[in-house]
Amino acid sequence: MINKIIKLNLFFIVFLNSQTTGYLPLDIGNEWTFGTLYTHGKIKVVSEELINGKVYKLVYCSIGHPDTMFLRQEDSKVYHYSKYDSLEILYYDFTAPKDYMFFDKGGYFRKCIENKLTTYLNVERRSWGFVYGRSCVDCSFYQYLIDSIGWYRLEGAFYYLVLTEVVINGKRIITKVDKNHDNIIDTYYLSLVVYPNPFNPNTTIQYSIPTSSNVRIDLYDILGQKKMSVYERFSSSGLNNIILEGNNLSSGMYFLRLLTASGSITKKVYLLK
Repeated sequence: MINKIIKLNLFFIVFLNSQTTGYLPLDIGNEWTFGTLYTHGKIKVVSEELINGKVYKLVYCSIGHPDTMFLRQEDSKVYHYSKYDSLEILYYDFTAPKDYMFFDKGGYFRKCIENKLTTYLNVERRSWGFVYGRSCVDCSFYQYLIDSIGWYRLEGAFYYLVLTEVVINGKRIITKVDKNHDNIIDTYYLSLVVYPNPFNPNTTIQYSIPTSSNVRIDLYDILGQKKMSVYERFSSSGLNNIILEGNNLSSGMYFLRLLTASGSITKKVYLLK
C-alpha cells in the first residue's frame, strides 16, 4: 500500500531544481530566516499584486528598517517597483559578471561583487553577491544569493546575518554557513509536512529527523481510533518521503502521528472525496 521511502537528500535536490522558478524563488509562502548571536530577521513572500499590467510579489523584510518590496522576476533579472515614485528598477541581474555595475533611475548603483559556484546540499550551484549604495564610498547593503534558494547572507552597516532556515514551496530545512561563509551546509530537525492537504486520494508525507532511529507513523480518526499503520521501520537521519494512499478511507479529518527517538509530532490531514 505504501511506496518505498525515498531518501530526500536526492529527492530534495530534484524538488528544488524542478519546483522553483530558478534564480530567486519568489513563490508565495517562501521565507528566509536569518540570525547571528545578537540579531535576527526574516524575508517572506506574502502575496502578489497586479501593477501596471505586471504581476509583482509582495515581499516583507524585517531586516534593518522593516519594509515591504514589490519584486518580479523576468528571465535572469529581478525588478523592484517603488510605489512612492512609481518607478521600476533593475534589482538583480544574475547574468552580470563580477565587478559589473548598473544604475537605477533613483541614482543608486548596484554592483555584482560575486559570481561563482558554491555548494548546497552537496550540489554545485551558482551564487551571486551584490552591493547597493549611492556611491562607491556609501556601500550600505550587501546581499548574497544562491540559485533556486535565494538570499543566504545579508550585510549592512550595523548587522551581519546568515541564513538559518529556509522554506521553499512548503519544504523547510535548517541551514548554516561554514566558517569561511562560503558553503551552505544542511542540518535537520524533527519536522512533519503533508502535501497536498486536503488530498484525494493520495498525499505525500515528508518528515525529517536529526538522528537515525526507528520511525513510526500512524493515522487516527477524530475519535482517537487508529485507522492505519502508515510506516514503521528504521530510518536514516535527514529528510524522507513516503506516499499515503487513501483509497480505503472515508472522507473526513484524520490525525497523523510521527513517533521517533527524537520526539513526536501530530498533524491534521483532510481527505476529500
